[in-house]
Amino acid sequence: MTDPRLGHPSDQKLTPCSSCGAAMTFITTAAGAKMPLSMGSAVVGIPGPVLLWVELEPGVWAQRWAYHSHFVHCPNADEHRKPRPTSLDGRR
Repeated sequence: MTDPRLGHPSDQKLTPCSSCGAAMTFITTAAGAKMPLSMGSAVVGIPGPVLLWVELEPGVWAQRWAYHSHFVHCPNADEHRKPRPTSLDGRR
């Protein structure tokens, strides 16, 4: 995930995960929820700060720092998930 709101990793307020202790930062999603992010690229499997070239629009490229959902690698991710509502017939 690249996000133009996230600048250089050293500019981010890092918070340790309450269950695994890994450093993470937060963004607010379009729906208003807080989303924990870890630095690096889960897609290419590189931990730590990763600078990627991103095509913003056809022919317009820029470099952005890569982040991914902290839940990708957190061994305790299930502890932080909110339960999904079930319908009256018991299905999700």
